[in-house]
Amino acid sequence: MKLALVLSGGSWRGAAHIGVLKVLHDNHIILDLLVGTSAGALVSGLYASGFLPGQISQLLKEELPHWWKKGEASSLFSLETKLKLPKLPLGIVQGNIIEKIIKKAVGNKKITDVQKGLAVTTTDLYTGDCVVYTNLYPLIKIGPNFVFSQNARLYEAIRASISIPGIFAPKKIGSRTLVDGGVVDNVPADVARSLGADRVIAVDLGFAVKQKEPFNNLIEILFQAHDIMGQRISDTVTSSYADITLRPKVGGASLWNLTKLSSFIEAGKREAENRIEEIKAILRPY
Repeated sequence: MKLALVLSGGSWRGAAHIGVLKVLHDNHIILDLLVGTSAGALVSGLYASGFLPGQISQLLKEELPHWWKKGEASSLFSLETKLKLPKLPLGIVQGNIIEKIIKKAVGNKKITDVQKGLAVTTTDLYTGDCVVYTNLYPLIKIGPNFVFSQNARLYEAIRASISIPGIFAPKKIGSRTLVDGGVVDNVPADVARSLGADRVIAVDLGFAVKQKEPFNNLIEILFQAHDIMGQRISDTVTSSYADITLRPKVGGASLWNLTKLSSFIEAGKREAENRIEEIKAILRPY
């Protein structure tokens, strides 16, 4: 039986995935396949490369604030100023520094060099295809707009998957111009099934949809519209393809708020602990 863990996007809230992984690891639940989008791609890629949950936590807490202080990410704070320029950039953050951090962590290996089953989802900005970089071959066809490729460095695939449109500049791999996989499939449980998973545990961090707070600018409205559409897709995919879906209570999070990483990890841990018996139940033979 092949068990897959599917990790959604969610910006810094993706730290919750570390808490889920820790509980699964502590309960000796062996994962045959990890499928990740955006923040989930980063955590999946690190875990599949041999990082333990504690090591991933340490890496994020040490490296992300360091990247923040280097100035590349701080350009997010000048978002309103940049919007007044006659020619806008492809992304507020170019992503060169964070790409170097990812490369430093996982090395220059190809995605096919990763020993554990791994799939990282991205979106082709021109065709709208969900481009899946993986070290496996699809066994089940799930739709015409899914493209599977083994031709990428791991760090490149992760960098492409975290490219939130408008925030990070797109990443080119070969002839493709790629952005966040969450644009088309934020909780890719369907990809896990296509790669032969018999059981699928999905972790859906949801979207930071505002419920009551007033909107402050057009960017917040654009994100709200994107998030509403994305959640509809995620609900459909998880209900159809996941055996169990974990939803850590992480709430919304600003794209530039790094202060809650520890609380997000704990939220993931609590959700997995609370549902560990349900997880174990789906692993039993029928």
